[in-house]
Amino acid sequence: MEIELALSSGEVKEFVLKESVKLKLCTLDQRWSSKSILAVIAPGLCTSIILGQSFLVLHSIVINYAA
Repeated sequence: MEIELALSSGEVKEFVLKESVKLKLCTLDQRWSSKSILAVIAPGLCTSIILGQSFLVLHSIVINYAA
């Protein structure tokens, strides 16, 4: 997957992400679990995992920003 990273300096760097992993998420109490998905590995991010819009739609997850 080819991506572009926009930096605060205005510079844009291009990367190719080549690795992926099969991933299945669940709640800590295991009352809910996701379908298995193919997740792209992007090293060096500021968080362990980012769930994109396609994941949220696939699992009918609604984010309530007011709550």
